[in-house]
This record gives sequence, structure tokens and C-alpha cells, in this order.
Amino acid sequence: MKPQYVAVREQSKEKHQHYHVALILDGQKTQSIHNHIRTAERLWDLTLGLPEKENGYGLIDNCTTSRSGEKQVNGVMLRYNDPWRPDKKDDCFRRASYLAKTNTKGSSPKGQRELFSSRIPNKIT
Repeated sequence: MKPQYVAVREQSKEKHQHYHVALILDGQKTQSIHNHIRTAERLWDLTLGLPEKENGYGLIDNCTTSRSGEKQVNGVMLRYNDPWRPDKKDDCFRRASYLAKTNTKGSSPKGQRELFSSRIPNKIT
């Protein structure tokens, strides 16, 4: 399965627009999100013409620490034989539901996309 994604634009009270992204990866091909985040950061830097910087420019938040600085998990691995699978599926639904919240959605500036995604297949094998 190719990586799949859904991204939604959000407008904060401070007029700071940003996107939240849900990334779906094949767990048999990757075990960690960190390399994907580093690649995305590098590609953004290249796209914006920024010089290479060791830890990037903070364009992407890997969400591994909470606002209070505590460590948090950024990702869920679903396995068919995992006894915690139903709870993990619920966690995935909760995380993806965050993309649908309406209180930080507003009228988009002209040319700004509210939502974009890859084509997620009807059936994932």
C-alpha cells in the first residue's frame, strides 16, 4: 500500500493558518513516523528555497511532545492479532476526527485549500 494522507487547513485565533495531516503508512514497510517527518521537513525546505538546516525550520511539528512539554505518542500501529486492536482503532478514529472539528475552520483566503488528500482505496488489503 502506498502512503495515504488527509490534510485539513486550520485557522487559529492568532490568524496563524496551518494544516493538520493524518498519514497512513504500511506497517510492514515502516515502523516509525520519524523518517517520514524528516523527509517532509526537508522537502518543504527545498520547496521554499530555504538553506539546509540540521533540525529544519519547524515547519512541521512531529507532535511527540504535548504543549506542556510531556512526551506523547504520535502514531498507532494496527495489527490483526493485537488484543488491543479495538482500542487502537478507536484511538485512530479519535485522532482522525480532530481533522473534522469546525471551530477553527473559517472562510479560506482565495486560493487556499481547506482539504486535500491522496486517493484512499475502497478496500485496503
